[in-house]
Amino acid sequence: MDRVRIFNTTKQTLCFTGEGLEEVGEELIVDGGKWIDAPRQFAVARLANHPNILVDWNGPQQPTVLPWPYLTVAAPLCRWIGYGTIGEWYVRHISKWVPIKLVPVGYWNRSSIYSKDVMALIDEERPGFTEWALCITIPPDLPKIPSPKKVMLSMWETDTLPNDQKYGGNWVEMTNALARALIVPCESQREMWRRDGVTIPIYVVALGVSDEFQYYERPQRSEGEPFTMLLYGSLTSRKSPIETVQACWSALGGREDWKLILKTRQGLLGAGAFTPVIEDSRIEVINADYSPTQMYDLHKRSDCGIFLSKYEGYGLPPREMMATGLPVIWTEYSGHTDDCDVSYNVPIPITGTMDANEGYDTLGLWGIPSWEAAIKAIRGQYEDWKERGRTQSEMGKRAAFWIRSRCDWERSAMAALEVVREVMDNEHRRP
Repeated sequence: MDRVRIFNTTKQTLCFTGEGLEEVGEELIVDGGKWIDAPRQFAVARLANHPNILVDWNGPQQPTVLPWPYLTVAAPLCRWIGYGTIGEWYVRHISKWVPIKLVPVGYWNRSSIYSKDVMALIDEERPGFTEWALCITIPPDLPKIPSPKKVMLSMWETDTLPNDQKYGGNWVEMTNALARALIVPCESQREMWRRDGVTIPIYVVALGVSDEFQYYERPQRSEGEPFTMLLYGSLTSRKSPIETVQACWSALGGREDWKLILKTRQGLLGAGAFTPVIEDSRIEVINADYSPTQMYDLHKRSDCGIFLSKYEGYGLPPREMMATGLPVIWTEYSGHTDDCDVSYNVPIPITGTMDANEGYDTLGLWGIPSWEAAIKAIRGQYEDWKERGRTQSEMGKRAAFWIRSRCDWERSAMAALEVVREVMDNEHRRP
C-alpha cells in the first residue's frame, strides 16, 4: 500500500470517513499534534488543501537492512552540544532497525550523558566492532575509532577547515585518508568541505528538531507582560549576544515593555563562552544546564526568537524556536540558508565578513549580520505583537509545522543509515 505521513496541526482529534479509506477501514483518527501514516490516494483526494493537515509526501521511512549483527556508532556522550545531540537522536532511531554498539569519542560530561531510555539501547556486552562505523564527530577523532571503514558526519563553524596541530591536524587530509564518505547537514557545508579539498563523496542530510520542542499556542499576554525575545546556546562572540543586546536597545529605545533572555551554559563547554553582565532589568541572563522541560518553558515564556550568529555549521536553536511557534530573526548565512524563507522566518543578510575570533575558532571568516536590518526586524516584530493584541504570531504558527516537515530526527537518522549502506554497496561493487 502506497502511504504518506500526515500531521494534525490543531489540538483537536480529527476523524475522517468515506472516500479513500477502504484499505484501512471505515475511519481514520488523527490526534492533535501527531504524525500518522495514511493511504496516498486518500491524501491526494482529501488532504492536499486541508487547512489543518500537513502532508509529508515522501511517505514513512523504511528500514535499511544491513549485513551485520549490529552497527558501530561513534559519538560524544554529551547530549547538550552539537554532535552529542545528533548522537543521542541517531542512536534512538537507528536502534529500531539495527542494534547499536556505541564508541564514545570527543568531549563528554557525565552530568549530561544520554537519557536513560537511549543508554538502555546500548549493549555494552557486544564484543568488538563492525567493519563499518557511522562516526558523528570531527576528523581528529577518526584514528581513535576501531572500525576500519568509516562514514563521518561532521561540520565546522567558519568558512575554512582547520589545517594545523592547534585543531588536531589537517582536517582535509584526515577526512580523505580515513573516511569513505562525509555527511554534512546543509549545502553550505558541502560547498565549503569540497572547496577546501575533500574528494570523497559528500552527502547532505538535514538534522532534526527534538520532540520536546512542540508547538505551543501562546495565550494573550496581559497588559503588564513584556514582549519577550529569546537567544540561547553556548554564548560566544560568534552568537553575537552583545550585539543583539545593542540592537534591542536601538530598536526599542527607552520602552519598558520588552525583555531579552540570554540563556548560556558557560560551565559545560567553555571554549570562548561567557556570561554577559548587563545592568538592565530588561535583560535576563541565565547561565545553567537546563533540562528539556526547562528549555521548553523558556520558549513558552517568549514571543520572538533571535539568533544573529556570524556562522553556523547548521543551527539547531533557531529551528527549535520555530518548532515551538516563535517567529525567528536569524542570519541568512552559512548553516541557516537552507531554511531561510520570508514566509516562515525573518532572514537578516550579512554586510561583509570578519576574522573568526573565539576560543576554538580563530581560523577563517565569519559573516557580519546587517545590524540595521536586525534593528528594523526587532522593531517590526514588537510592533506586530502589539497590533495583534499580544497573542500568538501567525508566522510562528506556520513555521512550527513547516520546520517539522523539514527537520525530523527519524528521517535524518534513516537517511544517514542509508548513506552508510549506499557507500558500502558502492565499495563492494568496485572491481
